[in-house]
Amino acid sequence: TLFGEILESLGVENSVDIKVSFVEIMDPLALTSHLREVKRRKPSGVAFVAVDEATVSDVVNELINHGIAVVCISSGLDSSLAVPVVGIDNRAAGRTAGNLLGLFTRGKGKIGLIWGGELYRSHELREMGFRSIIRKEYPQLDILDLVSGGDDNHGNYLQVREFLANHPDASGIYSVGSGYVGVIKAIDELDKNGSVSVIAHNLCDGKRKLLMSGKISGVIHYNPDTAAQLVISALKSQTNKRKPRN
Repeated sequence: TLFGEILESLGVENSVDIKVSFVEIMDPLALTSHLREVKRRKPSGVAFVAVDEATVSDVVNELINHGIAVVCISSGLDSSLAVPVVGIDNRAAGRTAGNLLGLFTRGKGKIGLIWGGELYRSHELREMGFRSIIRKEYPQLDILDLVSGGDDNHGNYLQVREFLANHPDASGIYSVGSGYVGVIKAIDELDKNGSVSVIAHNLCDGKRKLLMSGKISGVIHYNPDTAAQLVISALKSQTNKRKPRN
């Protein structure tokens, strides 16, 4: 919501008419349907958080064939589509998360990794970077589970609660995507000694408070104002490149 507000504000400053809308997360059919509706409005360009699934790629091809600029935000699609992605280097972010969790756990113990699901390419890249640095630099850390909470607070709560119940000696959790409230709720209920370190993404007011209280050990962040400006710049650049195919 905040990112959408920033985009709309920057759109006014850049003389660009930006309309922000939301669809159900982790739902390729909902995203595909909405993108087709957007195509009927004949915009100059569209930017969205991509769900890496074949039907989404198909509709993106339709947009491109109609001369509509396409930019992905944070998480991209099949590289063969040549759609630019505005966001952080997710593999490097995963490596950073691994280093932080390794330091906070002192390189020992059992850790859980929770993500939004295989449909987010960004989450896969973060996982790859995380595992690579743990394997290389912290071989005594044992990654026990790769579970999906659906990028949802309740889903994450259920998964983390089950993880901690099965592994009361866990030392850390890497929360790859959204749903941090559910992660912390489960930890509050089962980690009475405060022994579980948490690394998350994207700083917000809620996470800032949890950082200050020590319930979250580290947050990997990128500036939303900068990201929004880059989205607008990328859309403008793509708009100049895209021409309808006959």
